[in-house]
Amino acid sequence: MRNKQKGSALYFAIIIMGVLFTLGMSATTMFISQLKMIESIGLSITAFYAADTGTEEILYYWGRFDELEWEEEHELTEGVYYMYKEEERESGEWWDESNITSIGSHRGVRRAIMMVRRTSPPDE
Repeated sequence: MRNKQKGSALYFAIIIMGVLFTLGMSATTMFISQLKMIESIGLSITAFYAADTGTEEILYYWGRFDELEWEEEHELTEGVYYMYKEEERESGEWWDESNITSIGSHRGVRRAIMMVRRTSPPDE
């Protein structure tokens, strides 16, 4: 009867090691995916603040839009860019309206901030 139980400890140890290995691998996989998500959030925040820099520049040149370099990328730091563009939206009897969008990007992640500009048409 003792001969039949000699190999059972080895099987039991292999099963325990397999379970521990599986738990360790799943914990490592979850940890790596969390790290990637944290990095993505950081890139998104940087891209948002780059877009915010574009809106600040637009507000600074609010009455002098001809001085702005529209639809050209401006580099803040290495790999961080912003640009802005204006799209005519609609016109009324006494006003013109357009969308101004500032887009920030950092290593492939893009974030945008949109403003609506409403002005009176020039006197004819």
